[in-house]
Amino acid sequence: MLYSTALQEYADELSVEVQSAIQEITQYFGITNPKVLTLDQWHIVVPVIYKVSLPSRAQ
Repeated sequence: MLYSTALQEYADELSVEVQSAIQEITQYFGITNPKVLTLDQWHIVVPVIYKVSLPSRAQ
């Protein structure tokens, strides 16, 4: 489930530090064209999809 489907794309300028952080995220997750979305007045998000391996629940 993607929680970011209702968010709008961020349209303002990003600082060099934020651009660098987004570049690190894209490299780590292998994203070629990252979306930067507005979460609220103070926060942006970069949606990613990844798999998590959970250990079995031994009983």
